[in-house]
Amino acid sequence: MPVSGEAPQPGANSGIQNIVHGGSQTISGQQSTGAGSRMEQHIGGPAAGDGETVTLADLSAAILALRTEFASLLEREPDVLSGAAAVTADHALAEAAAQTESGAPQREALRTAIDRTAATLGGVNGLATAVAALLNIFRKLFGG
Repeated sequence: MPVSGEAPQPGANSGIQNIVHGGSQTISGQQSTGAGSRMEQHIGGPAAGDGETVTLADLSAAILALRTEFASLLEREPDVLSGAAAVTADHALAEAAAQTESGAPQREALRTAIDRTAATLGGVNGLATAVAALLNIFRKLFGG
């Protein structure tokens, strides 16, 4: 909603677009300033996919996607992780893949492998999104 009755001018400050999917937020202070500025806020329900049923195949695909991104990142930037961290992540991803490919994964072994993967790669630029997707699918499939 525009703050004033004026239409925004091309190239003018469009303010802040605040899009929230689930969760909560607190906003304080001035959010939009200047002539023609505006603040838009869209609050929706849970993020897309929250109600979807997932399968072991979805988890396997998420592991494969992360392994592919991880290998690509190491190829482009070999020093992004220390040698030990890269080996730990590689072993954890291999264990997670082996568990899902078995068709009857042991929940605790799979959780340990995914937790090790998340701890090692969760903060790595370029991989954090894939790690979050993997964790989300695991939680949907096995709970907490």
